[in-house]
Amino acid sequence: MFQSKKNVLYTPWKAFIIYIVITLFLNFFGPWDYINYNKFLVLVYMMLFLSMGTFTYRYAISKSIAREKYTSRKPRLNLNPLLVTRLSIFVSLILYLYLLYEKYLMFGPPDFTNNIFETINSAYNDKGFTFTLSYWLYSYLFAFDILAKILGLYYFKKLSLLYRFMLILTFTLSLAYTILYDGNQKAVGDMIVYVLSVIILLYLKSNKKFKIRHIISILILVFATLYLFIANLTERISGWGWVPYTLDGHAYANYDHWMVRYLPEDLKIGGMAIFNYISNGYYGLSLCLQLPFIWSMGFGSSFAFQEIVTRWFNINDYAYGASYPVRMNQAFGYDGYVNWVSIFPWLASDFTFFGAIIFICVFIYIYAIAWYKSIKCGNWISIVLFAHLNIFLLYIPNNNQLFQTKTSFIATLVIFILWLIFKDTSNNELVKKR
Repeated sequence: MFQSKKNVLYTPWKAFIIYIVITLFLNFFGPWDYINYNKFLVLVYMMLFLSMGTFTYRYAISKSIAREKYTSRKPRLNLNPLLVTRLSIFVSLILYLYLLYEKYLMFGPPDFTNNIFETINSAYNDKGFTFTLSYWLYSYLFAFDILAKILGLYYFKKLSLLYRFMLILTFTLSLAYTILYDGNQKAVGDMIVYVLSVIILLYLKSNKKFKIRHIISILILVFATLYLFIANLTERISGWGWVPYTLDGHAYANYDHWMVRYLPEDLKIGGMAIFNYISNGYYGLSLCLQLPFIWSMGFGSSFAFQEIVTRWFNINDYAYGASYPVRMNQAFGYDGYVNWVSIFPWLASDFTFFGAIIFICVFIYIYAIAWYKSIKCGNWISIVLFAHLNIFLLYIPNNNQLFQTKTSFIATLVIFILWLIFKDTSNNELVKKR
């Protein structure tokens, strides 16, 4: 039976290549015109990355298949994924209840408006970050939320009615918290990635063939998601009283470009912002590729790691070399903390640009194994890691997303540790319908 599933083993990587090609196309030929942009340098670098990534992914899959054929070693530790799922749902639900409770005490009842996007951006602009115990707990227990949403969806039919209700309530409260008190659309985007990852995994495991109606449904979902983000960005930018015409004097918006010309007038600004959001990181990459390497001693790759280590060991910022994005701002006046620069300059600050590709290939290797184990035996932690690393891959044109905040850094570390411990667990004998 598994022989029929071999065709899907390379599906995630094929989708990723298409995604990167699309973002490069939008960057090279989209509605933003860049000054002194070395597109050839970026194209060569990205082709090298995709070539090395493809070799790594194929090697990981072939090695996983070979290991399954000749290895009969049983895992030392087994853990029932339904227990993990129920515990995670319970913890996540309590966290969101506590978050909403503390925000209610701080800001009172939410300001409902006739426009949901206005409500979201009111939360984003007017309810700035304030330290609370609930958010501190959320920062360190965020892994439970990820486990709850991914495993809860995957094992939904195997959960009792009580836990199904708790899972739906958890999703509802997380959306309510984002819309009413947080306003960060990335949280909604991450949730969509997790949900789609599980849906695609379940669909491909079923060995069903894609039909026209399935493709149409996916396209409708994609365009609906884009519309929501465009509308939200339009509302946010309107609230700021800013129109995106230039990026630090290095890029200029062409509102008459064919990609945005036919958008409704009230969505053009948001549409231009979306194009900037998903593709302008390659321009920052081109600028950084022109700078010499100065080692940042391990502090340039991650905001979160830098903050944690410097605080614990009282290390001064001047004790190590500045990252590529910082030096890019110094050399070209293009702010890497305001504009995307892709993941590569951040990692290259510690590993060089070629080393950055190798570093990402390590994650691609793990990603391929996680996908194989998800398809082969439904290994619960591989499913979680696969869905979580989809966010890592999605943000490659932008930044080092999973390691840029303390919350995501700690959650990613926890998930990796769990994966190393339980990745060889077969769920076939552990999951029983209850």
